[in-house]
Amino acid sequence: HPDIAADDWSMVLEIDLSRSGLFRARLDAGDDPAPEPVFASSGVDMLPALSPDGQALAFLSDRSMSVQLWLGEVGQPATLRAVEGLQPLPRHPPVWSADGRSLLVLGRTDEGERLFEVEAATGRAHALAVPAARPVFAAYTGDPGRLLVGIDDGNGRVRAVLYRRTDWRVLAAEDDVALARYDPGADALLFSRSSVPGLWRSDASLRAIERVSAELPVPGHYRHWALFAGRAYSIVPDGDCATPWRPLAGAGEARCISREGMAVGGSPAVDAAGRWLYLGLPVSQNVDVGWARLPRPSLAKAANRTPLAARLMAKVMPRAAAGMTFGCATARCR
Repeated sequence: HPDIAADDWSMVLEIDLSRSGLFRARLDAGDDPAPEPVFASSGVDMLPALSPDGQALAFLSDRSMSVQLWLGEVGQPATLRAVEGLQPLPRHPPVWSADGRSLLVLGRTDEGERLFEVEAATGRAHALAVPAARPVFAAYTGDPGRLLVGIDDGNGRVRAVLYRRTDWRVLAAEDDVALARYDPGADALLFSRSSVPGLWRSDASLRAIERVSAELPVPGHYRHWALFAGRAYSIVPDGDCATPWRPLAGAGEARCISREGMAVGGSPAVDAAGRWLYLGLPVSQNVDVGWARLPRPSLAKAANRTPLAARLMAKVMPRAAAGMTFGCATARCR
């Protein structure tokens, strides 16, 4: 979070060495279920994704001093391994295919941001030829020949596009979709928007759209929800609970998973039986303030340069440039 001085070539910035780890909590244990660590953390672990059979966990972490995709079997820390050759964007969790053989992951390349499909068994990553400059999210559907991809329109909005994978033909599209997730039980899509609060449902072809929640999630918490058994649940801080688990629509019991720690990055994962909820939670908070003198740009470079803040984010704060969220150790952090 750099802030540049108005009358001096200098800036202040946040130096964040906070840590977060992956935890799981029993959903049938009532309030305050005492989340237990899944893998030992040595950095910022976040955005977990559980395989359909509940055996493997994928997540993003900078424990190796750079952001990588990690895969491991739950309860078997010796199986934990990083996927080499992929620079994932820590914006959304990986998305598992229905057979558990592959994952969709957003990644950064020299040519820009791309959508990758990763083989779970080998760790091989293949860039998909999505005909869009900047994919934002992706989801498998019930049809292996179709893929839903969120596309940045360049004006601050995201458009959900349903593609046919053989030739990347556009089959359907919906504007203003911040994030979409596929519900295999109902063969439906649920999505939030970036302009208005609420949650919407459509069929797997992006037709028959209906609003299922009028108030939550709000745009600022567009990814702080999960799907289980066809229902959407919110983990947006509520009252004195930093991480609740409560239905977004209809009746249902709300539980408090963590009163102090807000889920890092949002987007939790839940197993098929509804017993375990997986999420990133703060482990330690270590935030300081830094100051840096900035070099004055030459007049020749000034005429054709990228915005100063963008260059500083890329050079001085690589974690922030990657989109990671740090310092969210209390319910006050949004």
